[in-house]
Amino acid sequence: MGTNVISVIIPIYNGAKYIKRILDCLNTQKYKNFEVIFVNDGSIDNSLKLLEQYKEVFPLQVKIVDQPNQGVSAARNSGLAVAEGEYICFCDVDDCIAPDYLSAMYFNISDKDGDVIICKSAKGNVISKNIQSSRVTTQVYDTQDFLELYLYGKVISGVWTAMIRREILKKNDIEFARGYHYSEDLHFMWRVFAFSHKIIFLDQI
Repeated sequence: MGTNVISVIIPIYNGAKYIKRILDCLNTQKYKNFEVIFVNDGSIDNSLKLLEQYKEVFPLQVKIVDQPNQGVSAARNSGLAVAEGEYICFCDVDDCIAPDYLSAMYFNISDKDGDVIICKSAKGNVISKNIQSSRVTTQVYDTQDFLELYLYGKVISGVWTAMIRREILKKNDIEFARGYHYSEDLHFMWRVFAFSHKIIFLDQI
């Protein structure tokens, strides 16, 4: 494993207009020991050029993977193949993440020795309004209890709301299934939860 504790994987397809914003979000993270892996999935805009330019000026540990267009699942798998962190996070290039996104997730998953932690998310640019709970609560679940909640929609999680121990993915050969046109993250997360013994829910956007 490398020196970075967290690997943040970001697939990009024609997302040039969002690259600086997500880099700004990452640059303001309170937790600093992470790498960013951008996977350029055959973009036909200037995404790759911008990534190479920004890599030189942003004080972040950035890896760039460039590949022909294969879809978001293949792009995330390519990111996983080069990730070195103990924990994995996924963002989309058009996401906004709060400054304490990595710190809150990492503190709680490491403190509670979890296999995966999920947080809440919201549509729209709500984090600029600092909508955060004054007292953040967490709940810890075992596999069966959490899968039941997940099955009945009582807990909702996309791949972008999760931090996953990389060993869980490696040991159980968990990757994103190719050929899905939608909900590829649900197919992935079901298997992550099924192989995780301790799952933490962080009640924070």
